[in-house]
Amino acid sequence: MGFSWSQASLEWYRRASQQTGFHARLARLILPWINPEEQVLDLGCGLALLELELLRQWPALRPGCKPPQIIAVDRDRAALARLRALADAYGVAGQLTICCQPAETWSQAADTVILSFFGGGPAGQRDCLPYIELARRQYLRLFNQSRGSHFAPRPTQLSHQHRQGDQWQAAIAERGLSGRLHRLQLEFGQPLADLPEACRFIAWQQPGLSGPACESFARQNLKPNPYDRQRYPLYLPHQKQVALLEVRL
Repeated sequence: MGFSWSQASLEWYRRASQQTGFHARLARLILPWINPEEQVLDLGCGLALLELELLRQWPALRPGCKPPQIIAVDRDRAALARLRALADAYGVAGQLTICCQPAETWSQAADTVILSFFGGGPAGQRDCLPYIELARRQYLRLFNQSRGSHFAPRPTQLSHQHRQGDQWQAAIAERGLSGRLHRLQLEFGQPLADLPEACRFIAWQQPGLSGPACESFARQNLKPNPYDRQRYPLYLPHQKQVALLEVRL
């Protein structure tokens, strides 16, 4: 996989999730589909923010039921180190097993398999349902269907996963399965401390963009932060189009 995290991008992603409630909203949708004490596998987990939210919300939404055991797998050591710290801070480390391993080498099955945007598969980018053979009961796949990045002057080229959200029906039918596709629109903009940080964020989104171009885009698009203006006064808005594929096995 070409994507890799940096300390800055990890912080931006965590901050955006925390302030907008993006993963918290997704977790509230998915949580009723998760059985108590079952194993949930996230391959290519990154910060596993969706699973952290599942565990955080579990006691309130499933009172008296034992939480699932999350298996979070990723090759990126920086992301996993931050994940461990977040799990400790949230008090859910006991329900989380973290494995530093490429997703394509993982072979252990789980009751529910979740892939969030970046999961690849042994069949490569042509596989609409990577790793579905590892799911014993349920397979959940999140597709980012936004038309490129809204955080830079030129929209980034759409990846194969952006296009696959509408290809799932054929893939499901070929396997003799049935599934549901849930379409959501959720705010997932970026809170920022100041103009220099905004320029760094935009430059990370679009490598090679000149400093003046980053600043011009920032000045044209930055808004007051609607969530926590005291710590992060500025905000780049983004309504993310998400497709959630639910397959019961």
